[in-house]
Amino acid sequence: TRIPIMAWVGLFYMGIFTSATSYLIYYAVLKQIQPTQLAIIITGQAPMTALLSWLIQGYGLSWTFIVGSGITLYGIYLTLQLPSGAKKALKTLPVITGA
Repeated sequence: TRIPIMAWVGLFYMGIFTSATSYLIYYAVLKQIQPTQLAIIITGQAPMTALLSWLIQGYGLSWTFIVGSGITLYGIYLTLQLPSGAKKALKTLPVITGA
């Protein structure tokens, strides 16, 4: 059987735009902020992807997903609004590396 050309286009798109570009942006941002802050922000990736798929492609969103996404985004907001003492503690956490 033959693989359709649109399947190859989709594979190319995923490889270039969703993987390579994401890694470039990730490491560029990592130079600007702490890893813990970046990890908190990345938590919002799933709700934002769902929102964009709803806006751009018209996919449906369930109420449970909307409520869960709202809770997640509010948690990110609260975490980023931590007092300066807590933010300082996050910056000084030891880095754990694998063996």
